[in-house]
Amino acid sequence: MITMADFNGLVNIGKNINLLLILLALTNEVVGEITLSDQKEIQLNQLLKNLNKPAVKTIKSEDGDTVDCVDIHNQPTLDHPLLKIHTIQMEPSFVPKWEDTLKPTFEWTWQKSGSCPGGTVPIRRISRDDILRANSIESFGKKDVLGADGSVETAGLKPLTNPPSYGTKGAINVWNVHVEPGEWIQSALIVGNTKGEAHSFIETGWSIHPVVFGDTKTRFYAYWTGDGYHKTGCYNIMCSGFVQVSNRTMLGSILQPLSSLGGQQYEIEVSVYRVIMNIINLLFILLALTNEVVGEIQLNELLKNLNKPAVKTIKSEDGDIVDCVDIHNQPALDHPLLKNHTIQMEPSFAPKWEDTLKPTFEWTWQKSGSCPEGTVPIRRISRDDILRANSIESFGKKDVLGANGSVETAGLKPSSNPPSYGTHGEINVWSVHVEPGEWSQSALIVGNTKGEAHSFIEAGWAIHPVVFGDTKTRVYAYWTADGYQKTGCYNTMCSGFVQVSKLTMLGAFVQPLSSLDGDQYEIGVSIFRDKKQSSWWLRILGDYVGYWPDSIFRGFTSCPIVNWGGAILNKRNGGKHTNTQMGSGNHPKSGLFKRTAYISGAELMDDFGEFFTPTSVEPYYTKERCYSAKVDWSKRPQSMWIGLNTQSMRFFGFTLVGLVGLIAIVNMNNCHAN
Repeated sequence: MITMADFNGLVNIGKNINLLLILLALTNEVVGEITLSDQKEIQLNQLLKNLNKPAVKTIKSEDGDTVDCVDIHNQPTLDHPLLKIHTIQMEPSFVPKWEDTLKPTFEWTWQKSGSCPGGTVPIRRISRDDILRANSIESFGKKDVLGADGSVETAGLKPLTNPPSYGTKGAINVWNVHVEPGEWIQSALIVGNTKGEAHSFIETGWSIHPVVFGDTKTRFYAYWTGDGYHKTGCYNIMCSGFVQVSNRTMLGSILQPLSSLGGQQYEIEVSVYRVIMNIINLLFILLALTNEVVGEIQLNELLKNLNKPAVKTIKSEDGDIVDCVDIHNQPALDHPLLKNHTIQMEPSFAPKWEDTLKPTFEWTWQKSGSCPEGTVPIRRISRDDILRANSIESFGKKDVLGANGSVETAGLKPSSNPPSYGTHGEINVWSVHVEPGEWSQSALIVGNTKGEAHSFIEAGWAIHPVVFGDTKTRVYAYWTADGYQKTGCYNTMCSGFVQVSKLTMLGAFVQPLSSLDGDQYEIGVSIFRDKKQSSWWLRILGDYVGYWPDSIFRGFTSCPIVNWGGAILNKRNGGKHTNTQMGSGNHPKSGLFKRTAYISGAELMDDFGEFFTPTSVEPYYTKERCYSAKVDWSKRPQSMWIGLNTQSMRFFGFTLVGLVGLIAIVNMNNCHAN
């Protein structure tokens, strides 16, 4: 769990900071979700759009640069959520007492071809090639301080002591020197602070940087970082963080004339004071912001993205708030790939199956109301939901590592891997004990790990205190395109799943639940691919809930991996095996029906959309002493088949038992010893 107390520490470069540091928090939810070429194209075009704002006037400089005179109130920095209502400061609140040692002798080359009108600022246009020269789109505009096996070499002077200071000033001699491809050189003033959590630096001077600028010309530059040159910061205006006010000086400009050996010497006067940098009529405002404010901004932005305006709101008796959101305004459609997406209201074909159990569930939230046509029910995300996550970035994602722990699994899978395109099964529903910070689930899982594909889709029921804030049994779905690393999420907690049903809500509380030696309840789940629509559909209790478009995955066009079973997160708190239970919490050896969790009617779907029972299956489990799985080919009791009397498989197990007082505890000591 994280709290706002975790977002502490001021990035301290001076006092009386009147403005805030813009730290651009970019999600890479798109990264890795599509083929590499498409992914780069989408990211690249979006970045170009963000940085190259519409120009009031464009100047083609004789040195090759394209200079856009952009409305001062439409510059890239003002896209940041923190600066939506920012009032631009046109000059510092005071003028430091200094005397210039050298009058400006530079005339910016681009100004020979024109000048920017009042109310605009000159911004060097970023080209497609500029971005593609970077090691990656994510690293564009950032300083390479590592190289491959290399390092940054430095030389200079610094004060022998560290008296309190709030700025610096100097006249930097300007040259042009040889730079190897992929490397860079600079002469600059640098101010910084590394006390506490602050690892903030500002640089300004001249640089030759073929990767960033595309040539070996000497250019005027500024750079900032809020985390020691890791993820935050950039050159000039290549990310949010720089508010420009001057219409005469452009960061990235070519410097002319240059000093010569034994000849005329030229300097550029540079000052950095407090957090305001004044470089020949340029005001570079680097804003200092506490981590707490950064986190608050990210949190509020995430809440805004996920909780869309509701056409109708339902307060469920189980405590959930259900927003009936316009189907065309759901979170999935914020995804760049789905901006012009045409929603498919149903699959292009109806898979040939016969449900073995009539739906016996009534969603608790529907007792308080229903969503109107044209809307979809989405469980509202609260501030506390997000703050329970390890970080804002990890919200909605499955914790598959724990600290020193692991995910424990048990279930069955086909003995061979015939071509399959979906699966169906009815999952026995229970409520079991789950330790704080851990989770338990019973689900169908389809996946593909061939080539670049490491894609999986899950659906079933889960108890997840971190994600849902309680220990209730809830229906869920999950997807990932990179093996549970950075992409994917539960339900609609990120862009990816397009919902079409107004009846079924992912994350809904499941009632009634099975009981030991009592009534048994199942939830019918199907996951299958629609080749015509290029999507993976989810069906729950006969209702087509929605789908995941193929475009968010890599080559996920079939599912050679199919698992029917359970899983838990074992964090090994205190160095011991967890008490979190799987399935029903009873081992298959304690008895089968009415005692052990199962999945009945498990089937695969072939290329023709027909479901079939696999001829053979095999168990899988991480620790047989703790969990197990069995297959039963016998007929199920007539009353539970609702009139059906057919042969089918039933899968048992997915159990860990370790709590004193439970029936049929198996190898409890061995589980806790390992």
